[in-house]
Amino acid sequence: MPTYIQKCDVGVIPLPPENKWWKVSAPLKTLEYLAMAKPIIATNIPFHNRIFEKGSCGILLSSNKKNNLAESIITLYRDKEKLKEMGGNGRRIVEQYYSWEKSGLDLEHSINMTLKKYEK
Repeated sequence: MPTYIQKCDVGVIPLPPENKWWKVSAPLKTLEYLAMAKPIIATNIPFHNRIFEKGSCGILLSSNKKNNLAESIITLYRDKEKLKEMGGNGRRIVEQYYSWEKSGLDLEHSINMTLKKYEK
C-alpha cells in the first residue's frame, strides 16, 4: 500500500457525513496519507475535524458529492506549492498527535488514571 500512496499527490477519504457507519471505521487510511506527507480531501466527520483543527493539511468537505470532490482535486492540482505545504503540515500533525509512541503514552496515562481511581 505505501507504494501506491507514495505515487499519489493527495489522499481522498469521502466518508458520507450523513451516514453513521463511519463511526465504526478506523481512521488508519487518513493517518497513513498524512504520515506520508500527502494532503487529504476529507469529509466533515468528527475525526477529520479534530485533525483539521491542528493544522491545514488538505480540504475539508461538507459532503462527498462528486462535484465537491472534483473541485477540490482541481484546486489542489493547480497549486503544487500549497499541496506540498499541506502535506508537510499533515506529516507534522501525525508525528505530534497520532504516532504509535504518542498513542502508547496516552494509553499508559489512561490506565494509570483508572488504577489511581480504584486505589482510593
